[in-house]
Amino acid sequence: MNLRQLKAFQAVCRTGSITRASELIHLSQPALTRQIQELESYCGCKLFERTRHGIVLTDEGELFQGRAEEMLALAERTQRELREAGGFTGGIVRIGCVESSAAQELSQLLAKWQQSTPGVRKAEFELYSADGDDIRSSLDEERLDAGILLEPVETAKYDSLPLSSADRWVSWFAVTPQKPSFPRSRKMNL
Repeated sequence: MNLRQLKAFQAVCRTGSITRASELIHLSQPALTRQIQELESYCGCKLFERTRHGIVLTDEGELFQGRAEEMLALAERTQRELREAGGFTGGIVRIGCVESSAAQELSQLLAKWQQSTPGVRKAEFELYSADGDDIRSSLDEERLDAGILLEPVETAKYDSLPLSSADRWVSWFAVTPQKPSFPRSRKMNL
């Protein structure tokens, strides 16, 4: 399986047609058909059902479509991170924040930090809004680098730092996995 096959698969999913997909990705129909067949052979199942009205995903194809999107997004993110890796003073920081006023405060804080460091190559922040369980799950699976959570925080599982809040009844914590995927020596002062 390779990225070209995944892109071909996605094009067929989007268009519902080998003909339109081949035009979209500038590949001949026989070459596109061959890529789909190789992908199906690799997966060990049919991903598409051919009908008189076009091509539709099988149940297995629907499952694979979600995974293909994840793989292509991961490949793109990896490529971007590798381009930016030289002399790390920036990069991508993925932060999850519980759905609350903290999300707005966080985006304002990050914007201020970007403005206050004019000589530094900028970090790119990807902010995700979710509930606490989703953020913890994403931290555990290393899909997020940090999270903003409400109390209680599992201090045995995460490194945490209490944050000040305008609401005196709510305690916010910034958390990171104890074994983060980014270097610890590179700190960002906000």
